[in-house]
Amino acid sequence: MKAKDLFKTIIKNEINISFEIAQHWYTYQNLSVKKGYEKIAKIQFLDCVKVEIGKSLFIQKDYYLEWLEEQFENNLPNVSSGSTMTALLDVDSVFNQFEPSIMEVNEELVNELYDEIINYQHKLIGNLRVERGIDLY
Repeated sequence: MKAKDLFKTIIKNEINISFEIAQHWYTYQNLSVKKGYEKIAKIQFLDCVKVEIGKSLFIQKDYYLEWLEEQFENNLPNVSSGSTMTALLDVDSVFNQFEPSIMEVNEELVNELYDEIINYQHKLIGNLRVERGIDLY
């Protein structure tokens, strides 16, 4: 397997995890506004997140869960740059974990891989919108 393919596989896995967590956040948002469901929605969300981050090679579980619990107080709309949804779907934060290693192998590969990963995530979000009528933003 070429280095590019290896990096792409690993980064896509992390993007998939972030994407799944974003979908769980979307479900939490919709369920928590129903009277009497806020606590249940939080528990369900955190349980789902624990499953997803168990698939990650790089997420620091305790720190990430602590950050997510703080996000229950973040009431910014999903389209806001400071929203939880925007943070969950931030490709840069995922990609930046790997950029130094990619540069060690091949500096030219950084931009090429970044573009492919951005397109991959846009495809995931677009497919969700088309196939299930869910718009995360």
